[in-house]
Amino acid sequence: MELFAAVGWMMAIGAGLWAWRLRDALVAADAERVAVVTRGQAALQAALQAAGAESDATLRRIRDESDRARPFAAEPVLRDVLELVDNLDRALAAGEGGAGVVMIHRQSLDLLRRHGAERITCVDQPFDPLTHEAVATAPAEGAPHRVLVEVSAGYRLHSRLLRAARVVVAVPVEPATVVEPATGE
Repeated sequence: MELFAAVGWMMAIGAGLWAWRLRDALVAADAERVAVVTRGQAALQAALQAAGAESDATLRRIRDESDRARPFAAEPVLRDVLELVDNLDRALAAGEGGAGVVMIHRQSLDLLRRHGAERITCVDQPFDPLTHEAVATAPAEGAPHRVLVEVSAGYRLHSRLLRAARVVVAVPVEPATVVEPATGE
């Protein structure tokens, strides 16, 4: 019986060792699981922070672009109003219309000013291809390449050219060539 007791004790000790190793494997597996979860959480946290930073940058860029574009939002409508102002300019230059036309012309110019459009001064100024469109040239005394006549006004909307002024540009006067009559020798 002692033999059975000794075998039983050995089996109990073996089972205990097996349980101890199983417990060590379980502790190691649990530690690995915690490490994997921690790495996953850290990666997820980093990804969330990167996505948040990218979202903030995108939102800031959109706001900046919106702020830069806002002053020019009325540009298409103001271009259409310029045609109306041109027609009123022509009517006033031709002496047509009365006080009503003058009043409408003034209101149109006020509308343009309220929205940031300003008329470009060009007569007797040097010709600037960035703000003037030459529709003709004419010989003139004085400095060449200056604006002689404004055919239609140009406008800026804040700092951007809304429409170039259509102008007649001065060119130097050609000296008259004298033709000598042929002699009959």
